[in-house]
Amino acid sequence: MDPDSELFRYFPLLFVLFGLLFCWVGLRLALAGRRLRESGVRVPGVVVRNQWSSGDGTGGTFYPVMRFRTADGRDLEVRSEVGSNPAHVREGAQVTVVYDPAKPERARIDSMVGRGGAVGVLFVAVGAVVTVVAVIISVNVLV
Repeated sequence: MDPDSELFRYFPLLFVLFGLLFCWVGLRLALAGRRLRESGVRVPGVVVRNQWSSGDGTGGTFYPVMRFRTADGRDLEVRSEVGSNPAHVREGAQVTVVYDPAKPERARIDSMVGRGGAVGVLFVAVGAVVTVVAVIISVNVLV
């Protein structure tokens, strides 16, 4: 890419957008985890399996599938919305499940990692660093 081209001058702005996207995803994860922590119902459960979901050929994520009984007596088996690689809980592990009483299918393991708080904070931190660095580079390139 020619450093004198117009496209090159605006290239750092793509990283600003990338950083902001990371921040947005992180905030959504962290806020969803916070809502569950504050208003979710906690019940005992068990991780029945870790479901592998492959990415675009570069890897994938394990999502815990939990079995639990809701406060109104329904037995559910739900895949967590938050996964990791490697899996952060083993199959057969007894866990506390926190779920949304209005939508029990929205359930997570009641832990900082399981609720998405740690992942959310990590996404926000990485996004903020990328955004700040990209803004500094953009200002220097565009001025």
